[in-house]
Amino acid sequence: MANEIDMSTPVTRAELKEELQRFPTKADLKAALKKELERFVTKAELKKELERFATKAELKKELERFATRVDLEVWGGALYERILESERRLLKELASLASAHQEEIMRMIVVIDDKYKDLPDRMRRVEAVVFPGEQR
Repeated sequence: MANEIDMSTPVTRAELKEELQRFPTKADLKAALKKELERFVTKAELKKELERFATKAELKKELERFATRVDLEVWGGALYERILESERRLLKELASLASAHQEEIMRMIVVIDDKYKDLPDRMRRVEAVVFPGEQR
């Protein structure tokens, strides 16, 4: 440990300033960084590269073509109302069709009932012949 620093000995301001002058300042670092960055990309190259991208004004103009949230909410509300109205109309039509179907089935049942309307009387006569002594 040849380079061991003795922290118990006090230093003067002059010694501290002399020691700190060995290190680069913030301005020195900024200048070095700027110089280093200029090696990679010049302002002209950067400007040319950025020309490929749209500006805020161009983006704003392009976005004007699209609907806003308010427009979509109004449109969605109108669409929802149309769907509800269609649903009501379909349910009404379905109820009407179900009623018509029920009436048709009732007519079919009446036709079948008419065929066998006199069945109880006929069966009594048959039972009277087949089972002459029994009372039912």
